[in-house]
Amino acid sequence: MRSVSQLGFFVAMGFGVLAACDSGGDTDGAGGDDGTSTTSSSGGATTSAGGASTTTSANGGSSTTSFGDGGGTTTSAGGSTSDGGGGSTTNASTTTSAGGPVCGNGIVETGENCDDGNLVGGDACNVYCVDPGTPLWTQTYLVPTNVAAWYGTTTDSVGAVYVTGVQETAAQVDNLIVRKYSPSGSIAWTQTYAGDGSAIGADIALDPQGNVIVVGRTGATDADQNVLVAKFNGNTGAFVWDSLLDYEGGFDTATGVAIDPAGAIYVSGVGEYGDPDYDYMIMKFAAGTGNYVIGAAFDANADADYANGIALGPDGAIYLVGTATLASPDFFVEKFTQTGTAQFADVWGVPFDGEGGDVDGGLGISVDAAGDIVAVGGFYSATGIGNATVIKLSASDGTTIWSVPYDDGLDSVAYRVDTDATGITVVGLTDTLNHGLDGWVRRYAPDGTMLWTQTYNGPASGGDAAYAVSIRPDGSTAVVGVQGIANGNAAWTRVYAP
Repeated sequence: MRSVSQLGFFVAMGFGVLAACDSGGDTDGAGGDDGTSTTSSSGGATTSAGGASTTTSANGGSSTTSFGDGGGTTTSAGGSTSDGGGGSTTNASTTTSAGGPVCGNGIVETGENCDDGNLVGGDACNVYCVDPGTPLWTQTYLVPTNVAAWYGTTTDSVGAVYVTGVQETAAQVDNLIVRKYSPSGSIAWTQTYAGDGSAIGADIALDPQGNVIVVGRTGATDADQNVLVAKFNGNTGAFVWDSLLDYEGGFDTATGVAIDPAGAIYVSGVGEYGDPDYDYMIMKFAAGTGNYVIGAAFDANADADYANGIALGPDGAIYLVGTATLASPDFFVEKFTQTGTAQFADVWGVPFDGEGGDVDGGLGISVDAAGDIVAVGGFYSATGIGNATVIKLSASDGTTIWSVPYDDGLDSVAYRVDTDATGITVVGLTDTLNHGLDGWVRRYAPDGTMLWTQTYNGPASGGDAAYAVSIRPDGSTAVVGVQGIANGNAAWTRVYAP
């Protein structure tokens, strides 16, 4: 079933109630699988109202069973096992292992860093008996054309990991791909989606019934792409429906998704309104059916503006993060309310301008356990160095509570963020002095104190990035991204200990 809309958007000129404040891709897509992959290509109409261009993009192969961790404060544990195709898994010891350590028996055995005699998290030792940030398992996804990347991830109540992104077919066409991993990293199912010629998955979430909602874009040509919202069965991966949205007939894309307790789907995105004028958008789709409900597009200054992520507060408030071109492109966070079919109401908006007055951007957003907002992205410094930044803001008025840079002296950017009751996990990429780009993962306490950092350096030592993050119920963290390989990219998934 497909819902296609061509409904006019409410377009707001300017930037809502922005307060003055100073602070500081995709790849092409096909291939190798584990034997469980199916392909969906659906027809139907399109809802014309909005769409877009994401500012977070990638670089990312061929199967491998080991990875260098070119940095960070923790190291990988355990051996490797084949998953039977479509990638490789590296596992660390968890609770039991034949002839190996038994986490929770009160004895610190070989392969353990601690053991307090229980499997309760949040006390003196985590449920894996290893240091925080230790990699627990790693999966890579490789295709014959050497072009694959993960852009979004989410997890469920038992710790299964869901990922979405893009793979290139033998015909050099992008296909959206969705995959589910078990809590221990084995492949549960894989689904591909061809859409209207090409398709890319940008973000992923689960509805209250455990179904998978993927957002991104699809279209017959690169110049004519529509916002895509697609639903897949969470148990089997079977395609259920898709819903498309066309803003003004150009290049439109969804960039983020959040789902409320009733199952309503909120989507951030970008819509082309004549080159180089891109508007940032917020959209709502109905629970269950995916039918388009309402949307709004915003133009900060008749130039390129992007909404790159979306999050929901406990009170139903909606938050966007992105880039708005004012005097120069600025990082922004904006708050909205919306009920039923009523139009989105702008509550407040806050821009942040880096020291260099150059291109600054907000890329990821989450609402923490206290209801405050954590937004991430990057600023240019006065010396021209890009600096990943994490900002915590008050939900009531957008006031900055604290702001911390990645600040390693080299170019860096933060792509996504997730929060839980005990802290904040941020992912991104950073330059290195000797082997190009590395992905990075950093854990912060609620007050912004850095707890641990891990870097991801793939086997080719270059072109690596961490694009998305999701914290599992036990506090461990699933991270996905892309790694450079010879003549292309591979997608990777890694879970880190709490």
